[in-house]
Order: sequence, then structure tokens, then C-alpha cells
Amino acid sequence: MERARLGYNQTDFAAIGGVAINTQVRYEKNSSEPTAGYLLNIREKGADLMYILTGSRSLMASDGRAVYESTRKDGFQTGGQLLAAEAAVLDLASDDAELLVTLAKKLANT
Repeated sequence: MERARLGYNQTDFAAIGGVAINTQVRYEKNSSEPTAGYLLNIREKGADLMYILTGSRSLMASDGRAVYESTRKDGFQTGGQLLAAEAAVLDLASDDAELLVTLAKKLANT
């Protein structure tokens, strides 16, 4: 879990994400999906959005661009993983980020 990896309690992480504690709890129980705004906020504190969206950990290149590990044996990534990677490193408006996150989730399942 990213919150624990980063050393935050639920209250503090909820504040970072700009949500109420009960919303944070729902996100962690997978009973609610986080908004793009929440994801962008926690990314600023080091959360790995690729891991949150796909379950695959990301690596950061020296220039700040994300380089993503593939969990597939052939080394290829799905279109959804690549799109999520790009969405994670771009500074996007909330509406644009929300759209890309939704698309990335759908593509990651293909």
C-alpha cells in the first residue's frame, strides 16, 4: 500500500489527497475509486501512480520521466500501462487527468 510505504497514517494521507478520512478508508478498501485530483495530490508526495493503477511498480529516470517495469515475461507493456505512465508524469488539468486515468484503467485490462 502506497500510504504505508510513504510512512503516512490515514488521516495525514487523506489531508494530502484533499479528501475526508472516511473517503481515504473507502479508497483503501477498494469500495470507491479515487479521483484524478486525489491521485495528482498524492503523486506530489511520492505515490507511485503506476502501481496504484496497474499493480506494476515504476522507476524514475534521472530526467524525471517515468520508466516502467513490465510484469509480463516478454517485457512488453499494455497500451494502458504506457498511457498511465505518460499521464503520471505530465502536468495535466484535472479534467484531462481524469479522462486519461479512466482510459488507462480500461486499457490496462486488455
